[in-house]
Amino acid sequence: MDPNVQPVVPADESAVDLFAQKQAAVAIARGKNDGTEGDVSPSVSIGADVDDGGAPLTVHFTSLIDPLPRGTHVLWDFGDGGGARDDPSPTHTYRTPGDYNATLRADWPGGSGEDSASISVDEEAFDVEIEAEPESGEAPLRVRFQASADTDVPASRLRFEWDLGGGVKGAGPTTEHVYMNPGSYPVTVVVTNLAGQHGQAQTEIDVENAND
Repeated sequence: MDPNVQPVVPADESAVDLFAQKQAAVAIARGKNDGTEGDVSPSVSIGADVDDGGAPLTVHFTSLIDPLPRGTHVLWDFGDGGGARDDPSPTHTYRTPGDYNATLRADWPGGSGEDSASISVDEEAFDVEIEAEPESGEAPLRVRFQASADTDVPASRLRFEWDLGGGVKGAGPTTEHVYMNPGSYPVTVVVTNLAGQHGQAQTEIDVENAND
């Protein structure tokens, strides 16, 4: 089984009771009945605290069935092979970039309804920029690098991993390297937050022969 896929969780009595209690509280607060009076057809709606972002993307879903019929059960399909049963507000993590359609289906005595939400998961969670000083010059060339990430997370809580070209690695938001030999060196930095989301940037350093 793919470890990134969260299996459907079997229903249990406590989960069903919790679902009914939460949904009933919402209905009471709105001044609605429980769906057993009159001919009102229940509406089913799904909510998500985020609908796009970089992988891995954790989404907290919510549901509302209004009015709530007695004996209602719900089934979630998160669109990536994962799901849940009889949970009014499940949390799911999308680990692979792609576009997903999350669906909520509600079944009650004599009827059913469903709603869905689109979730977009990107390869990168935020933009990263590299500043290199200088970007070119004669060998031996000392270059100072600095990376910045377009995120509210402070740099102290981010991991910076550099590939400075020629098999040379670096770490931290700033680093430097002396290029001894002429040539063009591709430079990459990958920035990762505590949730495992990342962004990256590339640049190139041109080192000239001092005799040219």
